[in-house]
Amino acid sequence: HTARQSSLRRLASTYPEAVEQLSDMGYTVDEFIVNSLHECDGDVIEVVEKVLKQERQVAEREERRRREAAEREEQRVVIEVAANAEALQEARARALAQQV
Repeated sequence: HTARQSSLRRLASTYPEAVEQLSDMGYTVDEFIVNSLHECDGDVIEVVEKVLKQERQVAEREERRRREAAEREEQRVVIEVAANAEALQEARARALAQQV
């Protein structure tokens, strides 16, 4: 085990009841949880609030990235359609010129 893991275990062992509660609630006691426990002096409610806030922020970032990717794709398609329309107009003009 690394020194970091040992440090996390030591911090987690400071709040064994809180760790057990969070585990019982379905949370994986990871680095974020352990650090949050330490920052919140073992207050489980505050830790859960921090976790939920972090999850919301992650979801918002993912949604923003998805929206931006969709906008880029839409712009790409618009440019492609415009280029195809222009090429079609040029082809029609050439065909008309050949008929004359």
